[in-house]
Amino acid sequence: MSYESNWGSLISQISSEELSLKDLITKLNYWDQFNPAYQFKSNEFIEKNTVNIIYDNNIKTVTIKEAASLKRQSVMSTIGSQIDDSVDAVIELGSGFGRNIFMLYEEFSSKYPNVTYIAGEYTAGGQDVCSAIVKKYDLPIISLHFNYYDWSSLYSFIIEKNYKNICFYTSYSVEQIPYLDKQLFLDLLKINNIKFTHIEPVGFQMENGNPQYSGNPNYNQNLIQILTDLENENLIKIDTYKPDWFCGDGGFHNVGSLIQWRKI
Repeated sequence: MSYESNWGSLISQISSEELSLKDLITKLNYWDQFNPAYQFKSNEFIEKNTVNIIYDNNIKTVTIKEAASLKRQSVMSTIGSQIDDSVDAVIELGSGFGRNIFMLYEEFSSKYPNVTYIAGEYTAGGQDVCSAIVKKYDLPIISLHFNYYDWSSLYSFIIEKNYKNICFYTSYSVEQIPYLDKQLFLDLLKINNIKFTHIEPVGFQMENGNPQYSGNPNYNQNLIQILTDLENENLIKIDTYKPDWFCGDGGFHNVGSLIQWRKI
């Protein structure tokens, strides 16, 4: 399923519907994580119909509503755990239309008002949807262009803003890049203090990962090797390493592994 081909229709829906930001995020969570059709279903449908998911390495059968809640929890308990008063910016690399960044803003902006939230996305469609939400709800969230093959504009933006402490994260975006350039991380490590969270289907690259849960040859093949090399070079410390940690689609063909690391 191509999510990007449906993103254009989201702008008209966002413009026409009168929802609170929290309700919109909930609706988009059904759309993005499970099935675009779910956003049109009744509460009865999402509360009674079930899906199989993996959460924290355990297979569960839950309602669609519970699955969406666990998806939110997967973001809050990982990326959210790295946000505190010392953080200047939270930056998602490959943000799509910004579902995760909006969830984090809605959850943490009151508690940590000085944090800037940035959605970095390659596709014009993703940036357009993100910008439409920002405009409608008058949010101080920045949507900007990010390219895994040429990150110079993002890096220049960070230097211009003089951010010193940044939480970066990726969620099913590294998967789209067959071979990452290690220089991306080396450049970002020039920043004073950074922390990273990855939720990516790279379990087949990891010790004790189930190769049946990931390993699409068209998806990323080298994230773990790069991070291992950086740790061996004493540039980073990997704090969390959990293969096959989360999957919400029921098929278990693209299970996200959790890796968290920080500059040392």
